[in-house]
Order: sequence, then structure tokens, then C-alpha cells
Amino acid sequence: MAASDLSSAPLVPSPDCIQTILRQDTAVPAADCLAEVTSFSITGQTDSQGADYPLAEVQTADYRMRIHYTGGDFSDAVMANWPLSIEMNYGGSGWFSYLLVLVETRDGLLANCPG
Repeated sequence: MAASDLSSAPLVPSPDCIQTILRQDTAVPAADCLAEVTSFSITGQTDSQGADYPLAEVQTADYRMRIHYTGGDFSDAVMANWPLSIEMNYGGSGWFSYLLVLVETRDGLLANCPG
């Protein structure tokens, strides 16, 4: 996926921010969290309908995380939100996948939306 394909993409939560929210179970100031997707390392992926989207990968000593920035949001929501598909591997042969929804609070923080 070329960077020009994402030039008009909205700001998204950065991989570092997502890790902080998940590890510390805390909200993070949106101003410190949101970034252009072209500002971190991504690879291009294609969804089942043929649409391109960016994928970020994070490797730590404890796990490997894939963040699928597939776009979309809950357009009828009052606050800005980012549904993300997350895959985690803790060193075994299998991956654990889940949907993570981050929302911007009235206080300007990004937090995990409880499900």
C-alpha cells in the first residue's frame, strides 16, 4: 500500500498508544495518541471486499500484536471512535483475535470502550 493511498486518511490511535491503553488499562490524551497512519511502519492488506487497509505490527518481549486499521466507525456515535481488529500472539503457535473499540471521551482522552 502506497503512502499516497492514505494521504487523506483520518488520524488513528498509534500502536504505542494502543499498547499503553491495553497494558495500563488507562485513558491517554488524544493529542498524544492520534497520528497519521503513514507516521508509523505499516504494510498493506486487502479485506474480503477488495479494499486496501494498513496493518501495523508490534513486537515486544512478551507478545506480538497486529493492528488492522480497517477503517469505519460507528457514525451515529456521539464521540469519535475507532473500531480496530487486534491479533495477539504470546509466543505460542496460535493467535488470539478480538475487536477493540477506542473512544474519545469528553475530556479529550482515548479509552477502551467497555463491551
